[in-house]
Amino acid sequence: MAKVKRSENLIGLKCSVCARRNYYTHKNKKKVERKIELKKYCKWCRKHTVHKEVKITGFYHYKRLIFYNDSEF
Repeated sequence: MAKVKRSENLIGLKCSVCARRNYYTHKNKKKVERKIELKKYCKWCRKHTVHKEVKITGFYHYKRLIFYNDSEF
């Protein structure tokens, strides 16, 4: 059976230059205690920049929470 991704582990990656949230990923909070920083491509800056971890809040997080909880059944 396929493994279900939990929304509790869902984080956003925000560009440090333009401050837009470009990527969403999962993080194992038991193994990785520090905040994640990755060098990724930002399509608004049109270059590779450092992306830092941010919490997901608001309506978009609520929609993802419903999607992942429904997929358990």
